[in-house]
Amino acid sequence: WANEELYTFLRRGYIKGDKHTNYYPNAAMFRGEFLDVLGKAMGWDYEGVYDDTSRFKDKNEFYGYKNAINYAANMGYVSGGTDGRFRPYDTITYNQVEWILKKVLYDGDFKWNSYEEQIRHDKFTNPESVKGKNKPIKRGEAIYMLHKIQQHNLI
Repeated sequence: WANEELYTFLRRGYIKGDKHTNYYPNAAMFRGEFLDVLGKAMGWDYEGVYDDTSRFKDKNEFYGYKNAINYAANMGYVSGGTDGRFRPYDTITYNQVEWILKKVLYDGDFKWNSYEEQIRHDKFTNPESVKGKNKPIKRGEAIYMLHKIQQHNLI
């Protein structure tokens, strides 16, 4: 249902498939993955950003997400858990995405619900968030939302 948005982000180099070029838009998105796509969509410049990943006990697990996690942490968009870990491969929930985007977009009124309604109206499908915003956001839903935000020049 999100072919147009996924293809656009694929063409722009924001996302990529696995070794077989499959992306799995109905799979849950990881925390590090969301920051990576967000950073690419926003054009975050990682050059010269102080490497402060040592504050996270799991910094050696960041792999390709290190720059995005470091940038987002430095900007105050994200923080680690009470145990000092970031957990880049844990899924990210609708509530967590909403919380991050409120900070990134400097919009305390940002709500996932408006994108949930757009998906229902534009794509004739129900997002998983209808089951609760503490559920993991699906990759296709996150890409759809970021695509819409980018179209409206918010990022």
